[in-house]
Formats: sequence, C-alpha cells, structure tokens
Amino acid sequence: MTSTLRYSHHSLVTSWRWPHFSPAEIASRATGEIYVEPAFLDWLEQLREEYRQPMRINSCCRTPDEQHKLPGHRNHGAHVAGFAADIGVSGAEARKLVDLACEIGALGIGISQAESTPRESRYIHLDIWPVRLAPVIWSY
Repeated sequence: MTSTLRYSHHSLVTSWRWPHFSPAEIASRATGEIYVEPAFLDWLEQLREEYRQPMRINSCCRTPDEQHKLPGHRNHGAHVAGFAADIGVSGAEARKLVDLACEIGALGIGISQAESTPRESRYIHLDIWPVRLAPVIWSY
C-alpha cells in the first residue's frame, strides 16, 4: 500500500497523477494542507471517469481543528484520515453519483439534498474509510 500524501501546502506538490483533480481542490480549505490516501484519490479518479463529467469538490482534506468546528463532527473521521470528499451536486445528478459510488465500493455516503437547502449548497459525502465494518448511508 502506498503511503499517505502529506504536504504542508498544496503549492508544494511537484508530482501529481490524478488528472481530474488538482492539489488545490483536494487541499484543506482552511490551511492549504494535503493529507490524503493515494488509494482514495485513485478511487475518486475512477468515479470521475465513470461519471463522465466534472465533479466539484467542496471539501476533501480537513485538519482535526477544521473537522471539530463543523456542527455534529468530532475531530477525527474520514476527511481527517484522508479517505473522503464532499462533492457539490444536486437533483438527478446526485442520484447518478450515489449509484456509481455504490457500484465501485463506497463505504460511506452522506446525503445533503434537503429541499430547504439552496441547490448550489447541496452535496454528497463519499468515502472509502477502511474502518467501516459495512457500507453506511446517512442524510444531513
């Protein structure tokens, strides 16, 4: 297994093999840090290939402090471990993305698609966090 990619800032990345996602997209929004598992990026790249259209990354890498500040979150989890991303998507495209993610082995799927939420703020959380004992789906 390859080791975790760690950079103190996305601008320090000199080699990157995931053509559909830039280091800046993957990095922590708060600090610019990258802490991510290559296996997750390989999985995300496969999902993007099968989805056949751009995917907007709302959040991927998170520091424990960043995670802790989110309502209902602890300072650990799939984002902090380097195995998750939140994809900005809504409506029929959200359903299509969830179906594809399930087909290729998603272990965690969080759905934020409430009608009361503006369409541009809706997203799907996707992860392959290996601590999960079975696939889990939840809604926000």
